[in-house]
Amino acid sequence: MKELFIRYGVIYVLLAAFLAARPWLSRKNVLFGVVFGDTEIWKQETARKVIRRFVSACSALAVFLAGAFWLVYNDTPLNEINLTHLYSATVLALILLGMVPYILANSSMKKLKAMLQNENLVKNKITVEIGGTNRKNNEPVSIGWFLLLLVPIAVTVILAALYYPGMPEKIATHFNRSGVEDAWGVKSLSLIMGPIFNQIVCAALMFFIGILARSAPASVKGNPGAAPGYAAFRRFVSFIIIAVTLVIETKFLLTELVYLGVVRNMQAGTSVITVLIALLVIVLFAVFFRMARYQKPSGAVLDDDDKWVLGRIYFNPADPSLFVEKRSGIGRTVNFGRPAAWIILAALILFIVFKTLWNK
Repeated sequence: MKELFIRYGVIYVLLAAFLAARPWLSRKNVLFGVVFGDTEIWKQETARKVIRRFVSACSALAVFLAGAFWLVYNDTPLNEINLTHLYSATVLALILLGMVPYILANSSMKKLKAMLQNENLVKNKITVEIGGTNRKNNEPVSIGWFLLLLVPIAVTVILAALYYPGMPEKIATHFNRSGVEDAWGVKSLSLIMGPIFNQIVCAALMFFIGILARSAPASVKGNPGAAPGYAAFRRFVSFIIIAVTLVIETKFLLTELVYLGVVRNMQAGTSVITVLIALLVIVLFAVFFRMARYQKPSGAVLDDDDKWVLGRIYFNPADPSLFVEKRSGIGRTVNFGRPAAWIILAALILFIVFKTLWNK
């Protein structure tokens, strides 16, 4: 119980820090989802005050919710399940309430932008071909790389077919944090197919996102210098998606090996997988700052703030792209002006509901 509490605490602190650091998780000429013609906005005193208020509000919110969590935790006897429910509610509240300071900051930056004059900003639509001296590094990742996601699935299926006949009738399906079995299942095809099904769903989802996002445009447009380094960073993100998916699939492969009796304990493997994912995330952030954040824009920058609702939600029916770079944060977001985006959202909700009911 204590170990779980500490783990949740570390994750909560990291999440709170991430939410407070959002002004720095975008291109340097984008602040709270509002685009500017250059990076001089960071030297503007009003903008600095907005940033300070935002960070203070996010920090105060995180401390308040942590205090509320602590009071409930101390006053109410909790088992691991109830602790997880309380923690999940606290995290959800942090994410939802954390949107309020961002929305207020976005509004403040729009007002500030209206008072400033910047000749680099243009309103007319500009079509840009992303290129460079090294076009190979700027081109989208080949679809062939995503076929690597099939390898762990194939290995899992082969091992399941080989070891299933000799499996015991009673199988350990869960281990506590000490590595001791605390849940059991009966030998069946449905049990063995569980990890394989999870691998297929994970690979299919990431393949779909990866293929559509591999050529996603930058959130800042205007000319090749408006989003310097974006094409190379986009290519790198595709490789990160593939790497993370392979690690997750390996975790399901490890689960299958436990079911088959080949591996007796998942504790060491799970720890290694957690460390690998953490390292990949750290590398992603480091490369983002090097390839995108620290790059200085130049030339005309398209002012399309009206297409970004609250600086976060992209809605542009005229843009054929389904995925685009986020204005705030690292990664991709969908263009809600495309019908396919709503289909994806509905499918995701249905999958979550189905998975929840399946686990019950």
